[in-house]
Amino acid sequence: MAKQVKLKAELRTSVGRSAVRKLKARGIIPAVIYGGKDKAQPLQVAARDINTMMSHASGENVLVELEIAGEKSSRTALVQEVQHSPVGGDIRHVDFHAISMDETIQAEVPLEPIGTANGVKNFGGLLEQSLRALTIEGKTLHHVGIPIHWGFMGLAKPGFRRSPGQLAEMRFPPRSCKR
Repeated sequence: MAKQVKLKAELRTSVGRSAVRKLKARGIIPAVIYGGKDKAQPLQVAARDINTMMSHASGENVLVELEIAGEKSSRTALVQEVQHSPVGGDIRHVDFHAISMDETIQAEVPLEPIGTANGVKNFGGLLEQSLRALTIEGKTLHHVGIPIHWGFMGLAKPGFRRSPGQLAEMRFPPRSCKR
């Protein structure tokens, strides 16, 4: 199962440009959670917590357990979109998509090759990786936020290739595999 990050958030009562400026001056990032059975709720999260969470993420899909102040239970969500400042790159806004563990979801998972292809090592070939991520769908969240590692065993000579269909048929090793 993907590692869930716990994040504390508060409901945001004031919305609008001036309210957001005041939040950012205090080191707080505006956010919103939507999806599921509830309607969209504006939130606010500490900038330090968001920056820590995003710096440890291995892909864009991060599974978050939101502990919203004033609510008795936490909500599981995926980071749907992160808006950055075009000048400094600071995070401006975060969208969370609320999910339930029995709901079918789609997530983009990064592909990370392991090792060196035989055609590159022995025949002077060039490895061209045109696909950097796969979109997976399912009810289980085993691969969300975790890169899929795959080896070059079938790429013996230049001109050989792997397609997304072949990657889907592969049996992936457990997450404790060595690089």
